[in-house]
Amino acid sequence: MAPLRSLLPLAALPVIALPVIALLAAVAAAPAQATDARAADARTADARAADDTLPPVDPPGVWHRIGLTAETTTSTCIGNPVTPLCALDTWYACFLRDQPELCRLIEAGVVPPPLPQPRSVNEWREYRVVYARRPSALDPVDRSTEGPLKAQPGDILIGVMARVCYDSLQAPRCQTNIENDPPGVFMLRRQGDIWTNPYYFRPRF
Repeated sequence: MAPLRSLLPLAALPVIALPVIALLAAVAAAPAQATDARAADARTADARAADDTLPPVDPPGVWHRIGLTAETTTSTCIGNPVTPLCALDTWYACFLRDQPELCRLIEAGVVPPPLPQPRSVNEWREYRVVYARRPSALDPVDRSTEGPLKAQPGDILIGVMARVCYDSLQAPRCQTNIENDPPGVFMLRRQGDIWTNPYYFRPRF
């Protein structure tokens, strides 16, 4: 009969073999997972290339600025909503500058209450695009069965994070507690040569 100490390595083999087998399986699956990820990225890029009306998502730290003056505004197309982002700029300027004619231009027939007016020219609003896509049947804006609130072919949904900033452009002070808030959502629609804003909502979840 073999000594007990000579049997211990054999008894330990199943315990050792299981992690080794799992490791080998993970190594074997890694190339396939990487291929799947590259394929998904390629599909996303292809979809965006095929739908060039969707604005790009803004990387962290990139903001669109709308203020009372040209110095505190990055947009050059307020009042000329020939692109989805120009329509967003026009929407913000409508409320911040108290210019209802801008809202009428983009046909913002269903709008939230006016945004608080800036206290001075040293206060402005900033937004960045966190997603842009076509509507789906699950979107809240699609719950209306009639009228302009129902998403139509060609509409675009743009989710934005927005914040208030003030003081100076060189050393601005901005809201910092917004990253966990749900984005505001604009539904935009092309009407002839311009983009309009039939609907805006801010999810409460």
